[in-house]
Amino acid sequence: MRKSRYFILLIPAVIFSLYACEKVVTLDLKNADKQVVVQGNVTNMPGPYIVNLNYTIPYYSSNTFPVITGAQVNIYDDAGNSEALTETTQGVYKTASLIGTPGRKYTIQIVANGNTYSGISAMALPLPIDSFLIQPSIRNSIVTGYRVTCKFTDPVGVGNHYRVLITSNDTANLGQNNSRIVSDKLTDGKQLSVSFRTKLISTDTVKILLQCIDKSTYDFYNTLQGAVGNSSISQFLAALPANPTNNISNKGLGYFAAYAVTTNTKVIP
Repeated sequence: MRKSRYFILLIPAVIFSLYACEKVVTLDLKNADKQVVVQGNVTNMPGPYIVNLNYTIPYYSSNTFPVITGAQVNIYDDAGNSEALTETTQGVYKTASLIGTPGRKYTIQIVANGNTYSGISAMALPLPIDSFLIQPSIRNSIVTGYRVTCKFTDPVGVGNHYRVLITSNDTANLGQNNSRIVSDKLTDGKQLSVSFRTKLISTDTVKILLQCIDKSTYDFYNTLQGAVGNSSISQFLAALPANPTNNISNKGLGYFAAYAVTTNTKVIP
């Protein structure tokens, strides 16, 4: 009991001393050894598909992420197809002829600085968009922006995961929260509705992308949001104390995702 009382009495003293000294305190966050970070996608849309390779940096370092050059990157599917990617610019590896096919399972293998990393992702079947709505947000009789809504129907009896993303030519008014992840755990077989509030204006172009992702990709984005507060992948390159769940072996970070995507584009009237 004495220890507990001492601790409680000590807290106000510590807080007071911090305010009195006005000293900037640098937290001793985990500055672990640099790790490989993979960002790779294969979709049912025409390629090339891109894989980015970087190293993490200490948390308090500048946002300059060392690229990984000279790696060997290969992507295989379960139908016997494979392709060795070409490094087109430093740290950026691209396919030339690979065609993403729904229903197939894809494996990436990376050999970098003598270490091997791999990841597996299954491409789900694409899902049609039921409706794509753009409705004005009105305050005091003035249009302050537009609400963008995507509706789609989840297949019955199948565990599905989705990522809904919107893009626009007007990136300044699009906002930072332009993606949502959805699971059908509580909505199996029902129509799902995903909405975004934007400050877009008339004549802006809006594109919506409905990505049918596998569970490993869903888990990555879900824990990424918990770690950094949004879906900005570059933020965890700074060696956060807790890294998002991922499907990269050998203690690699990042993700490798194969997914089917359905798109629709509209111009705001």
